[in-house]
Amino acid sequence: MKALEKWWSIEKISWFEGDTHYRYRPKTNGNVCRWCTLSEQKIASLCPAYRDADEHQIFWINQATIVSMKAIDDFVKANGRRMTDDEESAACILEVLTDKQFKSLF
Repeated sequence: MKALEKWWSIEKISWFEGDTHYRYRPKTNGNVCRWCTLSEQKIASLCPAYRDADEHQIFWINQATIVSMKAIDDFVKANGRRMTDDEESAACILEVLTDKQFKSLF
């Protein structure tokens, strides 16, 4: 549990590489850190290891700060309506990495 407590002092890690902005947030699969249902479903679909993880395993979510205009336009064309707040939150999730995968970036 001490390792988990260490990571909770980090809210997010952000940086730019050229025109690309990266914003990773630590997350566990558990009631302590539960996001909206649509976001939880998207995280599980992007990272199958997340579905079966216990509440002590750390994952890193690459999450845009705002929904891209392309994602908004595509959604409106497909659904004939604007996104809900929960749908926007889920659309901002770009990538899910295990702790090992995230650390290998550096």
